[in-house]
Amino acid sequence: MDKNMELLWAKLEDKLNHHTLTITTAVTTNVMEAINDKMDSIIQENDKLKTQITKLEQKLDQMEIDKRKKNLVFFGVDEKGKRECELVDYIKEVIVDAGLQLDSQK
Repeated sequence: MDKNMELLWAKLEDKLNHHTLTITTAVTTNVMEAINDKMDSIIQENDKLKTQITKLEQKLDQMEIDKRKKNLVFFGVDEKGKRECELVDYIKEVIVDAGLQLDSQK
């Protein structure tokens, strides 16, 4: 009778181990699928954001280029210790003194 109990106990333990392995595998698979689904959506969103950032950077670069197209550069003007409005006034004065017509908005 003792051997029968040991044999029965061993079979029961084998079945329990088999079921535990099956459940563990199923749960692990389900969890991994859920994680992969979440990761896929995060990767897609990340790619979309990268594309938007690239477009915005290009737009910003173009805006800076367009803004600089209208700039004038004056050489020989000492800028040290002067505020922007003082420099503008000085350049206006030089232009007017040179006999050129000046139409400014400031």
